[in-house]
Amino acid sequence: MNLKDIDAKRVVAWQNGLIQQGLSNTYMKALQETLSSIFNHAVKLYGLKANPCSLAGPPRSANEEKKHMRFWTLKEYTKVIAEVSDIKAKTAIALLYWSGMRKGELLALTWEKLDFKEGTVTIDRSYQRLKGRAVVTPTKTGERRRIMLPRHMIELLQEYKAHCFDTSPQAPVFLWEKRFIEKGIAEGCRASGVKRIHVHGLRHSHASLLIQEGVNIVLISKRLGHAKVSMTLDTYSHFYPTEEQEVMNKLNGLG
Repeated sequence: MNLKDIDAKRVVAWQNGLIQQGLSNTYMKALQETLSSIFNHAVKLYGLKANPCSLAGPPRSANEEKKHMRFWTLKEYTKVIAEVSDIKAKTAIALLYWSGMRKGELLALTWEKLDFKEGTVTIDRSYQRLKGRAVVTPTKTGERRRIMLPRHMIELLQEYKAHCFDTSPQAPVFLWEKRFIEKGIAEGCRASGVKRIHVHGLRHSHASLLIQEGVNIVLISKRLGHAKVSMTLDTYSHFYPTEEQEVMNKLNGLG
C-alpha cells in the first residue's frame, strides 16, 4: 500500500492481526516502532500529513502477563559488589547500577567520554557483536545524553583506570571480553547469597533507586535515555504502589 493510503484504522487492524498470532507485547511494540519510523520519515520529508501509528497507539495483548522484573535494592547491591574480586567486572557492574545505562552503551564507552573533573559520562553510542564482529551504532533512541555520576563511582573509575594498559582518549573503557559482567554478578551473588539478576536488571535497579529517592520521573526518563516519559512510566509504574494512597492522604488533608 502507499503510505498515504494507510490510516489509523488500518494500523489498528494490522495490530489486531499481530495479537491474533500470539506475539509478545515487546515484539509487537518493536514492529510498530519500525513502522512508525517510516511514517515519521514521510511526514518530515515527503509531506505526509500525520503518522497513523501515533493515532492508533501501541499494540498490546490484554492476556499477556507482565514479566516479573528482577532487580537489586541498594542493600542487595552493596552486598554483591563487596564480593566481586575482579576490578574490571566490579567497575562495570557499579557503573551500570549507578548510571542506568544499557550494557551496549557501557561497552561502547571510551575514556574521552568520561569527565572525572565534572563527574560526568557522555553516552552516544552502543556496542554489539554480530557474527563475532564488533558493531558500534548510535544509542537505541539515536540521542546523545550526558549524565552525572556519584563521587564514589568516579573514584572507582579512577582506581580502575590505573589498572588499565591503554587509557588513550579513544580506547574502550571496558575492552570486550565475553560475559565478564555476568561472571562478576554470578561471583558476587554466590558469595553474598543475594538473588541472581540479569545484566539489564542493573538498569532496573537504578530506576528503582531513583524512584525510591523521589526523583522526578522526567529526570529519570532523561537519565535512562528513553525516547518518551510515557515509556518510563509504562515500564516502572509498578514501582509506585503507594502513590494513590499518598494522593488521597494529601487530598483528605485539604478538606
